[in-house]
Amino acid sequence: MRTLPSGTCIKLFAAPWFVAAKLQAYQGRGNADVLGSNDIEDIIALLDGREELAEEMRQAPLALRGFVSEQLSALLLVRAFHDVIQGTAQDPDRETLIHERLNAVIEHGAHA
Repeated sequence: MRTLPSGTCIKLFAAPWFVAAKLQAYQGRGNADVLGSNDIEDIIALLDGREELAEEMRQAPLALRGFVSEQLSALLLVRAFHDVIQGTAQDPDRETLIHERLNAVIEHGAHA
């Protein structure tokens, strides 16, 4: 639970659970449209902006790591997924960083 400056209390997802929820949402409402999916954009933004995500994933439950790894690995086979990464990064160095973080997250789940 976090308290906002306004005094409102909110519940927060731990980052690995947020990624899993976004992947599940994409499966349910994404209609296999990677380019039009806000859920995919959110995942890429998280990979871009959260340096510690791979370490958080390493500490997540095995089943969660396995699910995230499997789903992200499948997305890597979709050309449009790479297009979204490129469009989000808008810089070759950021694009490389996102791919490195993505691969680290996948690697932590590959042994689940």
